[in-house]
Amino acid sequence: MVLGGRLDLREALGKLYSECGISNILIEAGPTLLGSLLDQDLINEAVVHVAPGVMGDDGAKSAASGRVCSSLDQMKRFTLGRVRRVGDDVHLHYRR
Repeated sequence: MVLGGRLDLREALGKLYSECGISNILIEAGPTLLGSLLDQDLINEAVVHVAPGVMGDDGAKSAASGRVCSSLDQMKRFTLGRVRRVGDDVHLHYRR
């Protein structure tokens, strides 16, 4: 279940389904895990919360790391299904 020193995500999620009957899972991911999930096409739904502020500098991390897209047509595409305001934040619900 380990691939190149890292957990084989596809196999792990497959086992959750086959051995435990789990077909939906909520993953709150950092940049590395999110990048791996995107690269392996393991995300079919995403909930994004946007706060009304900006943080960042030259050392700021991106939302997903490990992915290299040389052009916009190489990015993973989702369809925006729902937008909801939560206080001053915006809640975006995307599906593949």
